Parts: sequence; structure tokens; C-alpha cells
Amino acid sequence: NIRMECLAFESQDDMIRVCKNIYNYKPPEPLTEENGAVIATTSTGGRIVVFRPPFADSWGFTLRKFDSAPSTLMNLLHDDNKVIPIVITKWIAKGLLNTIISGQQATGKTTLLKSFIGYLPIQYNLRIQEKQAEMNLRYTYPDRNIVSFQETASVSAQEGLNIQKKTNGGINIIGEIAE
Repeated sequence: NIRMECLAFESQDDMIRVCKNIYNYKPPEPLTEENGAVIATTSTGGRIVVFRPPFADSWGFTLRKFDSAPSTLMNLLHDDNKVIPIVITKWIAKGLLNTIISGQQATGKTTLLKSFIGYLPIQYNLRIQEKQAEMNLRYTYPDRNIVSFQETASVSAQEGLNIQKKTNGGINIIGEIAE
């Protein structure tokens, strides 16, 4: 996480103006007092979350850029015994075991999952369900059969999963689903 004090706003009105405009690239809905927050995508594929009172105690936003370059566990792990989690991860993927990757915010769950996919057998079609598309797996693995689905105002995550069951997916991945 990076916080730059040099990017402070001159007034609360400036902060509100930016919050009302920063999420406007194909927004899923308007930011209102009633909904309190909007999760949107930037034109470059980043995730922008905008929030406002009364849902939040103040106006604000977060922006997260997603890397489309494939990560490898060799690059992610720095321990002398890194061969152990790498071998275990490879066998979990090759064995197609049901797997949960969990942890606190910003601990690298998505990055780990993106590297994990590199070990999955290529003959399996991947179907992804996310609240907001952020893994960008089709860019990371352009030679794989990957289709990502995301929630919309009219299609819930559960409905998305029900639709996925009717596709030719060999592996289903559910990312950042809280319900």
C-alpha cells in the first residue's frame, strides 16, 4: 500500500468532486446515499472503489492496479525451504484438489492464485466467478480457454455460478465472493 501525502485535496469539496468522477468509466451504478459505495473498473483494468457517507464515515476511494504478467511461486517465495510449498502447490494443482486460498487483505491471495493456475493441466477449461473481474487471467494466460464472469446489478454471483454449470468448464474458480 502506498499513501502519498503530496496528493492531498485542497478542500472537502475537491475530494467529493473527485469521488463523484473517478469511477465513471462504465460504472455499474451511480454512487448515491442509498447504496453508499460503488465498485467499478478503470479503462486500464484497475479496480476503483468509491464510498461516501452515510455508508462510510467520510468520502473516499481506493484504486488497485492489477498486473497481467504471470507470477511464479519461485518469484513469490523467498525462504530457503521454498521448494516444499512449491512442490505441494504443484501436486495440489495437478491432482485437481478442491483448494481454498484465504488470508488478510493485501497478503497476495490473488497473486498466489494467478501463479497457481500455471500448474493446472492446460486441457481443462477455466471458468471464473468474481464480484468484480480483477484477475485478468485471459491476459496472463492467453493460450488457455478462460472465461470470467462477474456480478452485475441484474446477475448475482449465485446466478453466475448456475450459468457456469451449463458451460464446458473443467475447473471453476470463485474469487472474492463474500456471499
